Amino acid sequence: MLRGLNKDVRQIMKTLEKLPIDVRKERKRILRKAAKPLVAAIQVKAPVLKSRRKVTITLKNGSKVTYYPNNLRLAIRVLDFRRSQSVFVGPKLTRKRKEGEEYGKSRAKVDAFYAAMIEYGTKNMSARPYMRPAYEATKGQVLAVIRQEVEKLVQEFGKKNEV
Repeated sequence: MLRGLNKDVRQIMKTLEKLPIDVRKERKRILRKAAKPLVAAIQVKAPVLKSRRKVTITLKNGSKVTYYPNNLRLAIRVLDFRRSQSVFVGPKLTRKRKEGEEYGKSRAKVDAFYAAMIEYGTKNMSARPYMRPAYEATKGQVLAVIRQEVEKLVQEFGKKNEV
C-alpha cells in the first residue's frame, strides 16, 4: 500500500538533497503540507459512536476514564517526531491515563488508543477500516502537493541564485 507512494516521495526528495539548503527543514514543511488532505479524509471517515453519548471505560488498574463520541476524529493529526525526517499521520496517544480524565471533549485532550482495534477489528468486533480507504482516496493528492512544493522550492532557489 505505502510502497508505491514512498518510492515516489523518495525520488522527489532526492531532488531536494541536490540543493544547498536546509533539506530537513524544507522536507518536513513539505510533508506537513502534503499530509493535510490525508488528515481531513481520515477525520471524515473515522467512525463516531452511534449512541452520541460519552462512554466510561474501566482500565486494568481499576481507574475509570471517559471518552466522548468525537474523540477518534479529534485525535487524528500530523505527528511530527523531532528525531525523524518523516512526518506521520495517525491518532494521538496518551502515555498515561489518569483516573477521571475525559477525552474528546475538546481538541486539546484526546486519546485514541483503540484506533487500531477499530481499523482491524477484534475477536468481539468486526473491522471498520477508515484509515486505509482515506489513504487510497488521497494518495494522488498527497503526491501532487509534494511535487508542486518541491518544484516551487527549486524555482525559488533558481531565482535567488540565478541558475
